Amino acid sequence: MADLGDTMTFFERFKSILGHTVTPYAVRAMSADAETEIFRKYIDPNFPHLFEIAKTAPLIFVNTNELYDLPRPTLHKIINIGGIEKPSTVSKALPAEYEEKIEAAKNVVVFTFGSIANASKMPESWKNAFMGAFEKFPETQFFVRFDGSNLKPPKNVHLSKWLPQVDLLQHPKTKAFITHGGFNGLQEALVAAKPLLVVPLFGDQFKNARIAEKHGFGITVKKSEMSEEKVTAALKALLNDPKYSNAVKQMNAMIKKQPIWII
Repeated sequence: MADLGDTMTFFERFKSILGHTVTPYAVRAMSADAETEIFRKYIDPNFPHLFEIAKTAPLIFVNTNELYDLPRPTLHKIINIGGIEKPSTVSKALPAEYEEKIEAAKNVVVFTFGSIANASKMPESWKNAFMGAFEKFPETQFFVRFDGSNLKPPKNVHLSKWLPQVDLLQHPKTKAFITHGGFNGLQEALVAAKPLLVVPLFGDQFKNARIAEKHGFGITVKKSEMSEEKVTAALKALLNDPKYSNAVKQMNAMIKKQPIWII
């Protein structure tokens, strides 16, 4: 969950060791103990603790893919199933209001912070940074998931409480995806072969941002460094430098060639 890659400083290694030491106790206290009690109440008073079941499990299915995950210790009984839900690789026809805006556009960029983080709650400085940067790309249409009315966007920015995200990402004019770095969004971008601008907010999003950067198909803008200049520079790179689109296309092709296509 920490903002750590696979090449760490001494202090980062210390954070990693501390995190791996504390996490099992935190998980047990916050969820496993309570969940075990539910099973004992409704299933069997002698139901074993969930941690004991995990220790004896013959197989463990993990929502990741070794092709793009960061290096980590593993076991023979760990099966990677990242992307098993597999979003469609064929885009559906977009609603007319989207097609009309896309038709005249040179490029399209999709921007969403997912279903948990509400973009309308962003600090004003963030809103100004994004809107100021977007205005500098008049030939690009930006589709933003924004559940609020406290924002006046430039002409090339379109706000919506809901976006047909998968279909927008699959559109050939879509050139980049601005995301908080949720794992589902990461996988949807890989399926659509679209590079990422990642603004990690919490949880595994920091790791997912590292994944995108490590494999060359993403750029990270840290929360503490958010500015119009940072967003503008990242967008210029994603839209104009082919190395990012080439990297994500290469990863997309590698995933499709796996013996069992899990994405």
